[in-house]
Amino acid sequence: MSQWRRILGLPQPRPAVPVVDAHEAPDLEATMPAFVGGRPLVTWSVAGDGFWKVMGKADARSILGAELEAAGVSASAIEMAVAGRADTHHDPPYILFGLRFGDIRAVDLPQAATAVAMDVASIDANRGENWFDATVAGRKVLVGNREMVQQDRHHRGLPYVYRSARTMYTVVADDESWAEEVIGKLPA
Repeated sequence: MSQWRRILGLPQPRPAVPVVDAHEAPDLEATMPAFVGGRPLVTWSVAGDGFWKVMGKADARSILGAELEAAGVSASAIEMAVAGRADTHHDPPYILFGLRFGDIRAVDLPQAATAVAMDVASIDANRGENWFDATVAGRKVLVGNREMVQQDRHHRGLPYVYRSARTMYTVVADDESWAEEVIGKLPA
């Protein structure tokens, strides 16, 4: 196809640029893989107020922030990194979210923090069948079902949730081998 575009003098498709061109949580962003399946990933990150702006809901911090604070999580300490396909025209839709909630260990996150992480990844854990435990890339993960994911051109497939020491990672992928490669590259 690109050959015909060149012959006809049409512009070549460009790799996607990140939706957010911010790098506010470089340590978290550094945990994201740069390549999966031989394809480059685009990464970006936000922290504190930047996180709440990206959530895109004007009242999100006032509603969720109070609930998080009540559970012992500082609303201003949230960090999020995202890695997604660099070429939205040719790469399959897959995406990785990593969230940290201050110094709280990922296994100790309160329900309010987990709900925020699922909301950011466009996952509704109350739809479809329940999560099931699985081992992916030698690590314990939770795997959801397709109905949980708002299936669109950027989010397609199953949600996989992996918790490292301090970070809750959510992978949305249509290809189990891609999810396995990503999870295998994440820190313990």
